[in-house]
Amino acid sequence: MRKSMILAAVLTVMGAATALAQGIVVNKTDGSKVYFKASEVVSVTTYGYGEDGPHAPAGAEAVDLGLPSGTKWANMNVGAEKPEDYGLYFAWGETTGYTSDINDGHLFNWESYQYGYYNDDDDFSHLVNIGSDIAGTGYDAATANWGGDWRMPSQAQIKELLDNCTSEWITQNGVNGRKFTGPNGGSVFLPAAGDRLNGGLDGAGDWGFYWSSTLDESGPCYAYGLYIYSGNVRWGDGNRYVGQSVRPVR
Repeated sequence: MRKSMILAAVLTVMGAATALAQGIVVNKTDGSKVYFKASEVVSVTTYGYGEDGPHAPAGAEAVDLGLPSGTKWANMNVGAEKPEDYGLYFAWGETTGYTSDINDGHLFNWESYQYGYYNDDDDFSHLVNIGSDIAGTGYDAATANWGGDWRMPSQAQIKELLDNCTSEWITQNGVNGRKFTGPNGGSVFLPAAGDRLNGGLDGAGDWGFYWSSTLDESGPCYAYGLYIYSGNVRWGDGNRYVGQSVRPVR
């Protein structure tokens, strides 16, 4: 009964938002908010315990690399069905991902970004503040799509991966990427999925960009990520609207 009342309320708000051509905001118990443009909402579905909610795909594993923190890295990307799959591309803080098909109409630029825009003159006031670390919140693509205790890795967890693992550029089952091997011999493969930007797909097979959960607070139009390519691997930051891969941790 209560679920039906909540759903009815959500649909009422959604209808009002659609009429105003704006959107809806879902307020979560952890204090975070999830924003949806009215034009992007098709339907609302609720689920409860024991029903089919977010869950990792069959074959997903948490790989122990022997890292000091005990962090385990997933063996595949969000949206993938096996380690070599590119999976889905996400703007930072958005939980709806898109494939490598550039004909889906999603542009991945400031105009399409769900949480505001940056106008290149150091004015960040048009950006929605969704937090400095979105791990486990309503903005976390790993949590939203895989559920459980899966999270996007923080900047610190990415640095830990780089500091404690060796990596090599390899071709695995016909797909280029980097294999990270931890102190205990465990390993994960990150495919070079490229990125999606301004309506196109760039660099697939040549590089890969993987979001962290950590905002660059000195320039909040950017968030940190892991960058892999044939010559090296490093962490850095990128524009929040760019479509990049997400590799969960737990």
